[in-house]
Amino acid sequence: MGLALIDSGPSRYGSVDCALISIREDKLADRLLLLYEDLKSYFDLWKPGEVAIEDIFAKTNLKTVVTLARVSGVIILLCRQRMVPVTLYPPATVKASVTGHGNASKEQVSFVVRNSFSLERKLDENVSDAYAVALCHHFALLNNVNRSS
Repeated sequence: MGLALIDSGPSRYGSVDCALISIREDKLADRLLLLYEDLKSYFDLWKPGEVAIEDIFAKTNLKTVVTLARVSGVIILLCRQRMVPVTLYPPATVKASVTGHGNASKEQVSFVVRNSFSLERKLDENVSDAYAVALCHHFALLNNVNRSS
């Protein structure tokens, strides 16, 4: 799972930090607990003011959808515990906001993200996606789009 922390204001945005969380545990409960603990540490370190996540969309792989739902639940729970507003964006909205096309490829999204944040190194696909969601949220806040929690 990718994380991207940006500094966002009315006329600017910039990269602050990014991370990739990879958990290798057999039991579901252990994986979710480790994810929660890792996210809690990240929140303790950076104290985000808002969180944006990519919403789940229908995929052909039911196992992936269920996994994403569980992960989203952990993130939303942590945000609620910390009283941090959380906003969910459909993948097509993220892609359209960042690239101008709701059906943009991962490569197109990554290209725009790297250029938008002046990042020289190639990003992990999950981290690139996290930056795209953060950038989408930044643009939505600028346009006063209604938020959902």
